[in-house]
Amino acid sequence: ISQRYDDVTPEDDCYDALAWALAGNVAEVGSDGYNDFRPRDKASRGEVAVFLWRYAGRPGDVLLGPRPSFADPACDVAFGSYYAEAAKWLKEDDLSVADPFRAQDTMTYGELATLLWRYARLLETPESQASDAAHSADDEASTRSEEKEAGERTAAGDDADAAAWAFKHDILPFYEFENKLGEPCTREGVIETLYAFDGIRG
Repeated sequence: ISQRYDDVTPEDDCYDALAWALAGNVAEVGSDGYNDFRPRDKASRGEVAVFLWRYAGRPGDVLLGPRPSFADPACDVAFGSYYAEAAKWLKEDDLSVADPFRAQDTMTYGELATLLWRYARLLETPESQASDAAHSADDEASTRSEEKEAGERTAAGDDADAAAWAFKHDILPFYEFENKLGEPCTREGVIETLYAFDGIRG
């Protein structure tokens, strides 16, 4: 890979997933001034939102011209924060209605599974920003030749269905019998889960 983090080597379990994330701009070396990925640090809700937003093709991102102003998506999400556009997308595509958003809080693996399960269903909705961005990203990749948000846990049925779906498709970085759904995600765990999710999309 052309970009590398100083603290991740080919011997690390997350190396392949992180190489994929760097190639797809899901992760960025030097983002926010960091050259270390800190793979074993717990991921915040803000970080998870940004990783998924980048993976989804940055829905709603304005690449040229002035950025439009918008109403803050939650009382604790200020325009200009690094996760503001990601949080706005989560709300607009109905993946998150959390207010406050609690960007600095951690997210459990069960919550991450629910978020991805809802996102997978969202991709089947043609009018969603996520669907538009996914098609744009697919088109761009070919030319180069190569779920309301989980943190709220307001619907137990969603969580149960999402966990069953995640284990069926082996997208979580552990086995079902390990009972880790309630544990906070690590940064490497989020990237490994997105990498596995991308694999089941074909």
